[in-house]
Amino acid sequence: HPEVQEKILAETSAVDLDSLPLTNVQSLLPYTWMVWQEALRFHPTVIQFGRQAEVDTTLGGKYKLTAGSLVTISQCMLTHSEEIWGPDVMSFSPERMEKGYPEMHLPFGFGGRTCIGKRLAYVEGVYLLAFLVKNFR
Repeated sequence: HPEVQEKILAETSAVDLDSLPLTNVQSLLPYTWMVWQEALRFHPTVIQFGRQAEVDTTLGGKYKLTAGSLVTISQCMLTHSEEIWGPDVMSFSPERMEKGYPEMHLPFGFGGRTCIGKRLAYVEGVYLLAFLVKNFR
């Protein structure tokens, strides 16, 4: 996607990556952040999650689960769902992340078992992407 690379290059040319505080990566590199999010949508870090119901419960008002029931959530199904992402789900489009992303975007898990390195991975991933595009053409 050369057009994406050019937009990242334009964005990073205005930023000194050597002195960029990692806490400012998202605010100073918003397009690169969107590219990283879209890349994680296409290629999630985990392909499925398993959870076990602790008590009897009902999901979405219609799926009854008894305590001890196992539920598997397919990350691949979520990230490639037209219902969630729209008809162009199979196209790489960082702009889809401009207004945020649906609750179903879970590249590092969710809940009490969310990856503890999630925030660091986001920041370092965006920084690395910016660094590579800016320095290697």
